[in-house]
Amino acid sequence: MNKPQPACAVPHCTSGFTRAVLDRNMTVETAPMEHALEHINLSGMAVLDFGCGNGNLLRLLRNTNADTIYAFEVMPEHIDQDILDWANDNEAKPRLLINPDYKIIADAPDGDLTAYNYRDILEPHAKFAIVSNPPYFLYNRILSLTQDEKFAGALMITSKGRLRNHAGWTICAVMNAEDFDPPAGNSQYLVQTGLGLCDDDHARPCGTPQFFPPINNREDLADPTDHYPQMWEQLDGLKKGP
Repeated sequence: MNKPQPACAVPHCTSGFTRAVLDRNMTVETAPMEHALEHINLSGMAVLDFGCGNGNLLRLLRNTNADTIYAFEVMPEHIDQDILDWANDNEAKPRLLINPDYKIIADAPDGDLTAYNYRDILEPHAKFAIVSNPPYFLYNRILSLTQDEKFAGALMITSKGRLRNHAGWTICAVMNAEDFDPPAGNSQYLVQTGLGLCDDDHARPCGTPQFFPPINNREDLADPTDHYPQMWEQLDGLKKGP
């Protein structure tokens, strides 16, 4: 007789989460990001990749001259083996650290972006950049890091509705909904600031940025413009039992 399967014994299942709240649309057509990275000098920098998924963007970063790449993923079981092998190679350049051991909330799940001490993570580095297709349910909190004095620039994927978060940033490419898995609900935008990537002839989004609450602010009403009622309950549901 087959034994009953425990909750979340099947692949792609994580206790407490629903796909709609957790998932970012994973980038599967990476040509625009690859082209942009070819024109960026990340020498000596730390790079933050939020919501790295299976590692598609990390593969592109492996070909850069970054110093260290910090990747965060709340479902690390989805990370591809070649990425894990890279992270396990202490001699690799750039060095890759997945869910680095700098949590300020000991029982928070690995990859919970609100649970890390970014000051300590970035202390050894003079500058850092963000290269990411980040999870939307923490988007504004991630953008709070762009106000840090060590911030050198960013290359990020966002939706049309969030372009107001990027006043003064440059739109480098428009990506089709089918460039993501699952397909995005509409076109997505590759945007950048700093790093000397795009020239002034590109169109720039305008408007007033939304408020960016500190990334470690876990209060569900900290940012009413970017509030998902289930977010914190679901993150807490990932905490490991005794």
